[in-house]
Amino acid sequence: PIPSLEASCNKYLSTVLPLLDTDEEKAATKASIEAFKAGDGAILHQHLVEYDEANANYIEHFYREIYTGYKGSNFSLNPNFIMGDIPGCDTAAKTAAALSMAALRYH
Repeated sequence: PIPSLEASCNKYLSTVLPLLDTDEEKAATKASIEAFKAGDGAILHQHLVEYDEANANYIEHFYREIYTGYKGSNFSLNPNFIMGDIPGCDTAAKTAAALSMAALRYH
């Protein structure tokens, strides 16, 4: 079953808010979610509900597209990636920056 828009937004907030560092970032994120729910979110959710009514499984097409529509190798996919602490990275933003820099240096 498709969760309600409210439930999806609450799930998103419960996931993303702990990653934000300041009260201002958290307030801005909450405001963005409220705007999304009142605008595009409601429209997109209605389209998803209608899509679900017309199809046996609303995820199947998207799932197949992600895993079979990609033109590169799917063998490098590792959904179980686990990373330890990075020295000097005490926030999510610093960790993301360190990973980005490491990837850029690698390539």
